[in-house]
Amino acid sequence: MYLRNCSANEQTNRTVPHSRRDTERHTEPVQRYNHQIALLKGERIYMDDWKYAQSQPADGLARLEYYSMKKQQDGREIEFLITVRETIPQRDRTMQFLAQADKQTNQKIAPYTPTGWGPTLLEALSECVKAVHRFPYEDT
Repeated sequence: MYLRNCSANEQTNRTVPHSRRDTERHTEPVQRYNHQIALLKGERIYMDDWKYAQSQPADGLARLEYYSMKKQQDGREIEFLITVRETIPQRDRTMQFLAQADKQTNQKIAPYTPTGWGPTLLEALSECVKAVHRFPYEDT
């Protein structure tokens, strides 16, 4: 296995594989040219740079991800589409992710839209899934 040392421009003292064949076996993350590169099974994953497209904080640029879940209730499946919105943090990073379901629950008494907030996608999505199960879904 041939390894070369990273240059000063790569901002790291770690070594990286010299050939592509060696890259597949190397799984240690390396920081290069101000981009985070994770070497997982030979694939490179770069850091998120979409956040730099926002020119003014009032623009409210956000990245959306969609998830689907099925709630089992009264012998049937009810599908919920959950949208997770990742916003660019201003001062407080505790509410960077917002997850919101497409359907309301508890419609007959007090309609409730399941939501979840958190500093990570996992926390926001988990809170939203818990909120979907909190009240029954009632067809109107």
